[in-house]
Amino acid sequence: MATARAAHTNMPHRIVFYTKPGCHLCEDAARLLAQLQPAFALTIQTIDIQSDPELFKKYFDQIPVLVIDDRVTLAAPIRAEDVRAALSISDFGFRISE
Repeated sequence: MATARAAHTNMPHRIVFYTKPGCHLCEDAARLLAQLQPAFALTIQTIDIQSDPELFKKYFDQIPVLVIDDRVTLAAPIRAEDVRAALSISDFGFRISE
């Protein structure tokens, strides 16, 4: 069942941002999220994949990885238009990748 959320209820979008130190693509993604913050209500949880062997194994060759509202997953390279589309899709409860 689709559920309308952030744009319609003023609830923030929850983003889990998987990253690691020294990752230039991750730094670019962090800047992008900061730029999108004024236009979208974002709550960002940053997780260093080096802090957990399972996360490192899962994401080491994909970072940066964004999980948006537990519904949409984006992996490198992270592009502004993809994040905007994912935020819009997430508003209506659709999942585009896992």
